[in-house]
Amino acid sequence: TASVAAPLSAIISTRSIVSRTTNEPARSAGPGLPDVCVSGRWWGGGEVEACAGSWRAQLDARTEAGRICAAALPSSADGVALFAALAAGDAPFAALSGDPSTWPQAASLGHSVVLVLPPALAAHQSTARRQGFEPLVLTAADVSRHRPPRSWWSAPGVIVLSSGSTGAPKVAYR
Repeated sequence: TASVAAPLSAIISTRSIVSRTTNEPARSAGPGLPDVCVSGRWWGGGEVEACAGSWRAQLDARTEAGRICAAALPSSADGVALFAALAAGDAPFAALSGDPSTWPQAASLGHSVVLVLPPALAAHQSTARRQGFEPLVLTAADVSRHRPPRSWWSAPGVIVLSSGSTGAPKVAYR
């Protein structure tokens, strides 16, 4: 099933995450994040992890524990970092495209859904409100002070929406 967050999946597919030395799919050395290649630039796992850790701290401070959020994930290293930050939380989250024209109405995901926007998508706050979301814009990641979360993959699941190519988009929980 095609996902609304398909551009992000292209970033994190094994075709895009490739080891610099062996041209094989990158593998994390442990619980950390792998290196990511975006638009020809390599982002070290440590860079992505620092950004994700900083944003996870912001999310912990600015959202209720266990509250389902949606996130606009741009096709960039920031999108990968935001996905990792949300995956380190204690609640499921909806992975949406960075393209606001593809966002569903918030009501399709539940009542009073927060839409997390990375700084690069801050201009879309009004669109998020029109769709019924409560926008939460993250500030630039403070990569000098991040502390890795207890686990990068502690979220109970990810909610994705089909593309809607055969009708209304359908929710899938993974």
